[in-house]
Amino acid sequence: MSHLRRPKVSRSEELLVTLSVQPGLPSLGSRELRGPVEAAVRAGSDRFGFRLISYKAGPGSFELRVTATDRRALARGMQGLSVRIARAVNRLLERKGRLFVDRYDVRPAGENNS
Repeated sequence: MSHLRRPKVSRSEELLVTLSVQPGLPSLGSRELRGPVEAAVRAGSDRFGFRLISYKAGPGSFELRVTATDRRALARGMQGLSVRIARAVNRLLERKGRLFVDRYDVRPAGENNS
């Protein structure tokens, strides 16, 4: 994933954030992982000027719709949330290591996904 500077963040703008999950792991939306993921999401959903609006866990990816007051709030919120989710999932699966492949991708929520 590119390490270019992330786009500007506006307090009123919804953003679509995508995280890629390490290959070979169950979907974060699977019956087995749903409870711990939901608990982690609830705990980290409104912090540091970052607010989670909704999320969707698919096979190999985790998509979130968020708002943030600025770039720093987005970065801190995503870092905290992704760490909470990774710890919960790793604890349940009795594993160590990275849950998410690389940096998250962010774009305005209204942007076409093509």
